Amino acid sequence: MERIKSTEIKKPKWKKVGGGSLRLGNNRIIKPGQIFEALPEELPKSFRKFVIPMSGDANFKEVEAKESVIIPGVVPKYVVKKKEFTMEQKGKSKLWFNVLDGDGKVVNEKSLKKEDAQALVDENVSYDVVDEKGKTLNDVPLKKEVAEKLVEDLLK
Repeated sequence: MERIKSTEIKKPKWKKVGGGSLRLGNNRIIKPGQIFEALPEELPKSFRKFVIPMSGDANFKEVEAKESVIIPGVVPKYVVKKKEFTMEQKGKSKLWFNVLDGDGKVVNEKSLKKEDAQALVDENVSYDVVDEKGKTLNDVPLKKEVAEKLVEDLLK
């Protein structure tokens, strides 16, 4: 009786580098320094930088990025949202105040007197450009004119 050779794809060998262990989808745990066999598709993208190829076809096939679909006649909506700073008393003190941004984070490093806190609130009015899903498009706070210009450019 003759043995039938396996037609299975030959899996390339990899070596795990760095600390920590890697868990593959078939509940295999790979320890640091261990040599193992796996198809490139079996390795999670987040762990690909922690393995080095030892033999075989060990190339990662990059998935082509899908282009965004533009539907004719549908115009995305963008809104310029005012982001105001507020001030609140620090604890029970009637003398010291903190300045908070629109997200509720404290802006000042040390507590300020009421006049200084009010001046900081008045000078720090900023604007954000927000899409229809509520996602803020700008990374840094913008002045009103710059935010409006950004919306005009996005709608072109």
